[in-house]
Amino acid sequence: MTESDWASIRIPVLMAQTIDRWLQTDIAKKNGIFSRSDLVKMVLSTWFVNFEKDFGIFVPREIRRNLKGFDVMKPLES
Repeated sequence: MTESDWASIRIPVLMAQTIDRWLQTDIAKKNGIFSRSDLVKMVLSTWFVNFEKDFGIFVPREIRRNLKGFDVMKPLES
């Protein structure tokens, strides 16, 4: 992917710091989440897939592919 295939978002500093602390946990490492971007992509992909299931809204296959095997019906393992 090239830089033009990406977009940036802004989040509050406190939220970014919370993500950074969570990324240091075994849960994050066990689930292959190593960066803020990894976490945001996984969370949003899961949300979109659940939204599609609940409301019948189309979700592009690329979003589904980004889930990397996550079961969207189960919480992350602790």
